[in-house]
Amino acid sequence: MIATAIKVTNEWNSDGKNYGFLFKQQGEEAHAYLRKDDFAVGFMNSVMEHKLKVHKDIIYIDGTHNTNNRGWELTTLLVKDDRGVGFPVAFLVSNRRDQLIYEVFLDAMKNRLDEDIEPTYFMSDDDPKYYNSWVKVMKNRPRKLLCSWHVIKNWNIQGRSKIKNPEIRKSMKTDMGKILRETNENRFATLSEIYMKKLAEADEIECLNYLKKNYFQSEERIKSWAYCFRINSGINTNMAIESLHKFIKYYELNKRRCNTIENLLDILDKVVEDKTWTRVVELHRPSSNSYQQRMVRESHRKAESIENNVEEVGFGEFLVKSLNSNLNYRVAYGDRLCKSDCKHMYCTICEICFHQYTCQCPQFSVKHITCKHVHMVALYERKKNECMLGRHNTPVVVAEDRNYCQSAKNEEINSFIEEQQEKSTSDGTMDDETLKKIPKKQFSIKLEV
Repeated sequence: MIATAIKVTNEWNSDGKNYGFLFKQQGEEAHAYLRKDDFAVGFMNSVMEHKLKVHKDIIYIDGTHNTNNRGWELTTLLVKDDRGVGFPVAFLVSNRRDQLIYEVFLDAMKNRLDEDIEPTYFMSDDDPKYYNSWVKVMKNRPRKLLCSWHVIKNWNIQGRSKIKNPEIRKSMKTDMGKILRETNENRFATLSEIYMKKLAEADEIECLNYLKKNYFQSEERIKSWAYCFRINSGINTNMAIESLHKFIKYYELNKRRCNTIENLLDILDKVVEDKTWTRVVELHRPSSNSYQQRMVRESHRKAESIENNVEEVGFGEFLVKSLNSNLNYRVAYGDRLCKSDCKHMYCTICEICFHQYTCQCPQFSVKHITCKHVHMVALYERKKNECMLGRHNTPVVVAEDRNYCQSAKNEEINSFIEEQQEKSTSDGTMDDETLKKIPKKQFSIKLEV
């Protein structure tokens, strides 16, 4: 483990940087809570610290295995930035997987940040150790949410083993999925009652008791997974962190389990650096290949391909008929005044960003994706020759807003590039690989290359 110690002390923690904010080697007895044979290293660089402090409304945390030759677990703390893209803000590698190690990890991270992090939402799997550790160390209690994908997966597994009737077993995923995704509280209660009665009448007592004991036992528990209780949260799954773990294991590590700990730490360092370069390029040369933009394009294509069932019911209020049910979704002008250069979920055809309308459908209100109903309203208004952008947003498009937004972005970019320059070669020039990542567009600072 000599190479690991060199990585942490000579690289991450040189010049008082404290990127390796937690480091406990096996054989050391100096730690107050960890055993002599325990190992733990926590990593957070300056970019990750900035992301956590700015985008702390939703905290994701999860662990993964098969990343190193010792079988130790890699745990990731992640947030979503202003464009809805997941970004890791802290890593932990340790031989322990219990609540104590997460308390030690979060306590060390809290001391490094030197400020309170008080998120609104906290998403993890159903293991209580993550949430309990956060509450105990951070002294705040964000609302606990469960990943929808994991909830449905658990229902499928338990349904296959507990339901005897083949028809009910086959339809369980669909029936429970409708309950989970229902965004109206009254309809949620009705659908839940109908399904529970269905199980009782079919004498599926084992499955009925499982659901009542694990998912319907209290209002707090129901609120952790039901869509109707997470409206406007912008969170439904932790796929961002799952995707990051898959990327690390299958792309960076090439499915190898024989990686040394120091090699894994190098990979984590590289992943954060690459994601930061990706954001730098995206800010100056926006791409349409991101997941968010693909969803926007798909929603727009659906809106164009179907009959425009839009009814204007008042100033800035519309009713759009759902294609999959008899429901009508209410679409209205957004109550948030965007900055002039807001490109979050931006549709280049409709010329609207995510914040210019609101919709009651699950895709918009829960997943925070610009839905087809919003596109239908935007197309409806364009056909009426009512320039919504000019009427609705012109008052807030001022030079000060543009300058402020661009200044904030430049500050983030320049801070990262200056840090990369510090890692450059001894003669003051960057290596070829780093130079290729820098966008051709000029920044506010001059790069010495």
